[in-house]
Amino acid sequence: MSESAQAQLNKLYEFSVKQTKNRPVVFTHVPALIKKPKFFSIKKFQSFINNPLLTPEWIHIQFNNQPVSLEQAVLSRVAQQNDLRFMDKQLIEDCIRNGAAIVLEGIDIMDPDINDYIRRVDESLPCPATSDCAAFFSQRGQDAYGGHRDSDDVVIVQIAGEKNWKIFEPQQRRYLGNASLNSEQMGLVHTELTTRPGGVMYIRAGVPHMVRTTAEFSLHLSFDITDRTTNIDQITQEANIRFNHGCEDSFAPASKVMQSYIQLLTSENFQADVVSANKAMKREASLFRERIGKTSIVRSLSRFS
Repeated sequence: MSESAQAQLNKLYEFSVKQTKNRPVVFTHVPALIKKPKFFSIKKFQSFINNPLLTPEWIHIQFNNQPVSLEQAVLSRVAQQNDLRFMDKQLIEDCIRNGAAIVLEGIDIMDPDINDYIRRVDESLPCPATSDCAAFFSQRGQDAYGGHRDSDDVVIVQIAGEKNWKIFEPQQRRYLGNASLNSEQMGLVHTELTTRPGGVMYIRAGVPHMVRTTAEFSLHLSFDITDRTTNIDQITQEANIRFNHGCEDSFAPASKVMQSYIQLLTSENFQADVVSANKAMKREASLFRERIGKTSIVRSLSRFS
């Protein structure tokens, strides 16, 4: 008996939570976690691309290692004094026919089941903030991005076709230098593997990786497991504000200033405020995720049909 789409998403959820609770040093790859993915497909991807209200902000197209601007395809019409933007999709059609790679953002906004999967993963984390999902479609020899590393952990699900991954030794730098990397910046190769339909990976933040589409095509989903736990910049910014409002003695030696600053950071009140800020951020993220889940719930018209 084949798995339902919901059963597959449940299995993906269990995998994701297991990885976030016991994070791998570099990555985890389970070649056939899901058999014949049903919760997403080429057909669904195409239907999302064909959404008449889609605008260029949702789509990234790469052809011959160059981004393709979609602004030239944007049309608009004034209705009730509002400027309605939409796209002539012929440019996208031509790019795909010629072998281009395409990334579609906001899959969790368009798909309630995928949004619910992310909601459950978010709830299992200390302080997430609107984790997201994008779909990557590429054809032989054409890929959307070159070598890079991500600032958040990523879950990858191969939906159709094949993708070759070259994963490098971890650098574990989350926020610095996450633009495209050249071969020297990528460092030493750790592993090379191929993902096939149903294969799932978890890649740590700061781990450089590079992909190649060596088969006819590839379609995979990428979930950024976004972590917004209060970081050192936020902590020191708030600490500096409080410290500057304090009353340090004139001509105090540097050692005394540092001691006072450390006392502020380690005080019960300051640490309690940091914990409270994390909880507030998690509540806001949860409410935002709940509202994303309401983008497709207008059913009241059904009673008139």
